Amino acid sequence: NNWDDDPGYLKSHTATMLDEDTMLLFGGAVRLGNFKDTTVLSNGSYVLDIRTWEWKQVEIVDDDDNDNDIVYPSPRAGLCLVTYNTNCAILFGSAVKYNNNNGSHLIREEMDK
Repeated sequence: NNWDDDPGYLKSHTATMLDEDTMLLFGGAVRLGNFKDTTVLSNGSYVLDIRTWEWKQVEIVDDDDNDNDIVYPSPRAGLCLVTYNTNCAILFGSAVKYNNNNGSHLIREEMDK
């Protein structure tokens, strides 16, 4: 197993199946050290190949050929991630009140299969 890109301990993250072998995980909250009240929100994206149980961290890049500025998903927890099409998912919402960026994002995973 490849645990180098393991997302580690997360809570309030979200995940969806992109196809029959690939799960996309996004966001969540990470507890810092032994401080129970100290958490940091994540905007990390990871893919799990369920055939091999290998994790891969996903880099979010701008694939728009226009000169539009890309808006990266903000760190969030308690969010929704819904499969839209093969290898695509829509990310939206957040249950964390101090997170003021609840915009929607389309995430597409380039598959190397």
